[in-house]
Amino acid sequence: MAIVIKGDNNGIAVEGSLKIEHLDFEFGKGIKSVSGVHATTKEEETYDEAEEIIEEDNACYDPLSSDKAMAIWQKLRCHHLVDKHNKPLLSQPKAAILAVVISQKLDLNPKWTFLEKLWGIEDLATLHSKAKERNYYAALFKEYSNLLS
Repeated sequence: MAIVIKGDNNGIAVEGSLKIEHLDFEFGKGIKSVSGVHATTKEEETYDEAEEIIEEDNACYDPLSSDKAMAIWQKLRCHHLVDKHNKPLLSQPKAAILAVVISQKLDLNPKWTFLEKLWGIEDLATLHSKAKERNYYAALFKEYSNLLS
């Protein structure tokens, strides 16, 4: 089976799932032709469904609750850098510096998302960039890194 697309190339309306083996595309002109089009079977969709389930499980994972994170939070509480809810007791620029150190220690990916959610601070990346311009940045970064080593 083959599909040849002519005209304005605004797309194809398809009901259900398809597997496309070959697609001819010309830069500036769009899709010229499509071939090897097959309706997918339930067997072919099994992997996709399993992948979705894994992604949903990962959505529940919180790296800020891991054993390694708990040790970090304990140190930070002892030094009065975070409260009992692990929220910073610092200005936002200093919290952004702490966030990048925590992120490095826990290998967070994405780097900021988990801490932004926990702390209720938006755009830690921008706060961190601005904090880099402060004269205390290097010393504070080193202090936090040493504390969490």
